Amino acid sequence: VVPARQAQHHAEVEAMDLLPGAEDLIRAANVAGLRLAVASSSPVDWVGGHLERRGLIGYFDVVVCRDHVAMTKPDPELYTTAVESLGVAFDHAVALEDSHHGTVAAKAAGLVCVAVPNRVTAGQDFDAASLVVDSLERLTIPTLASLSELVGFLWVDDVAVDPAAIVPKRWDAPTTVAGLTAAAVYAQEEPRLDV
Repeated sequence: VVPARQAQHHAEVEAMDLLPGAEDLIRAANVAGLRLAVASSSPVDWVGGHLERRGLIGYFDVVVCRDHVAMTKPDPELYTTAVESLGVAFDHAVALEDSHHGTVAAKAAGLVCVAVPNRVTAGQDFDAASLVVDSLERLTIPTLASLSELVGFLWVDDVAVDPAAIVPKRWDAPTTVAGLTAAAVYAQEEPRLDV
């Protein structure tokens, strides 16, 4: 039963469009000269194949999957391996996540983490995240830079491939809101706060 459910899930994910803003954010990071990584609890053949089908594999300097580590999320090993492979400082990296386990793993690795819940994970606890947004379209490189001295940037494949139906969340912490307001000047728009 489990292999059949996994196969069905993978087929559904393969048929999905990228989340709004995903490709733009990846391209903007590339233009800015940021190094990108995938840190995924999925198998490397599935992640690599999915990135290739989407034409995105060339944007990533590092792909770390469950095949490469002893422990997956919520253990931080995927993130520590990815950051070390990128050759950047942990306090200079940002993780994008869509799940509670992912945000816990990112925080345990010492990373700033932006949560972008999807329709399945929207009810999960995202207290470990530095920021919770309802869409990748809200994120810009200046916004992410305001959260950390951005040298490296982590992309999590689950965020990039989940359905576009995102349950609105709020900007997470008052100190983060101030940083995002300043960063929004670069984007020339004021972030909407869902309280």
